[in-house]
Amino acid sequence: MTRRQQPELHLSVLGDMECTFSGELLPRPQRLPRRLMAYLCLEAGRHSRAALAKLFYPNRREEDGRTLVRQALFQLSKIGARYGSPINTTRDFVEISNNYPIITDYEKFLSADIQDVAEIRRAIALHRGPFLSTDEGGSHGEWRQWVLRRRKIIDDRLAAYLERLIRAAEDARDFEGALRWAEEWRRKQPAVDGPVKAIMKILAHDGRSSEALHVFAVHQETLATRYGAKPGADIRNIRERLLSAPTGDLLSSKPVPFLLGIPTYRTFVTVLAIVPNANTNQITDPLIESHIHHWLDLAQQVALACGGGVQVASDGTIEMFFGLDVAVDDGPRRALHAAFELRRISPSGSSAGMGIHCSRVMINSERRPIGPLLQTVRAAARANSQATGVVLSAMLLTNHVPAVPTDSLTTLTAINVHGNEIILYLLTEKPSLSVSDSENNLVGRDKELAQIIFSAEQVVSEKKGRAIWVVGQAGIGKTHLIRHVKNNLPHGVAFIHCRCLSIYQQSFMFPLASLMMELIGLDGLDKEQSRMTLLQFLGDVGEADQLIHSLWLEWLNLGEDDSYRYLKDYRQILFESVLHLITNRIFVGPRVFLIEDIHWADSGTLEFLTYYLSDIHNHPTLVISTSRNNLPYLYGVAFHEETLNLEKFDAGAARLFLHTLPGWTANPDNEDLIIRRCDGIPIYIEYLARDIMSGGSVHAIPDNIYSMLDVTISKAVDFIDILQVCAILGEPVSLSFLKDLFPRYSLDDLNHIAHRLENQGIWIRSGDAWDFRHELLRDAVYSGIPEQRRQMLHNYIAQELVGGEHYDPSVIAKHFGMAGDIT
Repeated sequence: MTRRQQPELHLSVLGDMECTFSGELLPRPQRLPRRLMAYLCLEAGRHSRAALAKLFYPNRREEDGRTLVRQALFQLSKIGARYGSPINTTRDFVEISNNYPIITDYEKFLSADIQDVAEIRRAIALHRGPFLSTDEGGSHGEWRQWVLRRRKIIDDRLAAYLERLIRAAEDARDFEGALRWAEEWRRKQPAVDGPVKAIMKILAHDGRSSEALHVFAVHQETLATRYGAKPGADIRNIRERLLSAPTGDLLSSKPVPFLLGIPTYRTFVTVLAIVPNANTNQITDPLIESHIHHWLDLAQQVALACGGGVQVASDGTIEMFFGLDVAVDDGPRRALHAAFELRRISPSGSSAGMGIHCSRVMINSERRPIGPLLQTVRAAARANSQATGVVLSAMLLTNHVPAVPTDSLTTLTAINVHGNEIILYLLTEKPSLSVSDSENNLVGRDKELAQIIFSAEQVVSEKKGRAIWVVGQAGIGKTHLIRHVKNNLPHGVAFIHCRCLSIYQQSFMFPLASLMMELIGLDGLDKEQSRMTLLQFLGDVGEADQLIHSLWLEWLNLGEDDSYRYLKDYRQILFESVLHLITNRIFVGPRVFLIEDIHWADSGTLEFLTYYLSDIHNHPTLVISTSRNNLPYLYGVAFHEETLNLEKFDAGAARLFLHTLPGWTANPDNEDLIIRRCDGIPIYIEYLARDIMSGGSVHAIPDNIYSMLDVTISKAVDFIDILQVCAILGEPVSLSFLKDLFPRYSLDDLNHIAHRLENQGIWIRSGDAWDFRHELLRDAVYSGIPEQRRQMLHNYIAQELVGGEHYDPSVIAKHFGMAGDIT
């Protein structure tokens, strides 16, 4: 007779305990049988009944304890039913039957090979929560100590597994993957610093310092309120480094020698110059000393807040650079904000000329611009003889500044720099720094628009809040989509719009502050009038608490000083007050609350949004957030949420988009070239088309595109020589060929570099080779190579091709020809 096969008993103890026998989930045992089963399965060998009684019932008589253990054993004996009990018992001893197949998630979890990423992922899938998460017993005793020891083993191994997955993702240059694993770690172990440290470093590496600071603030609050603890020294140090250098990279790579010496290259730079207010021949050493004394500290303070860097020239000119050390795609706007902020905070009696100019310039090995940029901006600053406002070059005003009211502009006498005439304008009033959106029809986003409008209709009908995350790279059309959302909302739905700007990343809750100042009517009032109007408003809406008044005054910079004495400790009260006014006083009906470009949000705004989302289900509000990046630390806070990922246009949508541009005349050849060069990114398509309509060449790159492309290219400045060589080759390149050109790298190194460039949006795989993601990037890298270095690289490539497996006489001749006289 065939022996009946014994079914397996699966015991899950990572999380709340579960038992599965023969594929069926068993009813949850009572507390003592549950504990007893876990203990016997994990502590191999025989156990005396007396010891078990003492373990589980240390404060009872041994006889009573043994009775309770016996009752628990009787319940456990029923698990096997007709297959028999999984536990062998005698009068005095108890043990798990060796013939009974019992599998525990505890042992499977610990058995994973820490070098095997696939095994680690399978192990983590077993982890539903801490070891015996709801069954650790009383506040003392051997049983509790046993549970805590086992729990620590699991927790330590879980941390090691997740650290390994984060490292593996970083090694593959998959920083989004690393961030997801770090978030998973934080979710599973909210009381430890390790995952927060990993998240902060990953975000800082990607230039997302305000998000890193927000993660720290949330962790600090969690530790204080739930565990009565404080963050450790390591992550406090990271926070201090971010506050002192918000654009710094905490994951700087080890420098590697470059090909053919340190490469020079061109990148987009904006400079604000601050010069002594005197004629050149009247500038003396005492005047220079006084100028630096009045302005240098202020300039460094403003530059830190705006993401710029400050240098002092030998003639006393203070230069504030944007895009020199860290590339930015809004340098002109940052410089404008910095200039008017300096005017606002400068002490009375101090005067200086200010000018702004921008250009794509060559950078030397000392990170200084080469060429006429500095001479031009200094001349512009010296033309500011009235020492008010700021002087702008025509190029900056035309290509990089939003529409400026003509009544705030004065045309100045043109200047001549190196034989080039530069037209200058004096700007006396700070313009709006918001980015304008085109008025084109919506193309290729009908599905996303319908989805958002449907969610708004659900909010109206259900009176329950929802959140939508709109995610897409720069220039993909997020703002354009939202404008059409606003125009198609159901009747009676209010639209609240907050815009985050990079220049205000260090300003506490700036988007909300701007909104409230507009709603309350503080714009255009002086400080004292604003104080009185605000206090009157708070009184009218029933906010009589003096602490709340102080919080609002400090938040809106209407207090007696800028120390933020109350905000530091009472920000939660401010959050409650702001939310109460928005939801119950100002907007009482259904509403859409848009937070645009949240990747630029300060940590206070992110903290407020987390607070708002946690309560949104109780309000008829659709929160829409647009971002260039996924924000996993905000996902899951709202009860109902969805994510819309905006993809690039395909060729058909790109062509249709071109046809919607006012003044565009269909030209299939030009359209094909634009579509091929732009990789389906709407803003590139529009800027190229408008440049062509203004008489530009279809093969050229407009300045307003250069500023965006250079931000992307700057992410890979450590590998700029590889990018330059690939741009000169002009075709997909294999890693083996790159190895021939760059012998200092191993194939493994090059593979990591390729994946890093892919994650940074620069490269894309093309079969077995790698290529630039789109032609604009290649053209921007190529045009950024100074002529002499370009000739050297052409010659180097030609020499390497001669006699190699990639030998092609026509290609070699072309490179030798491009090398010119250098050969």
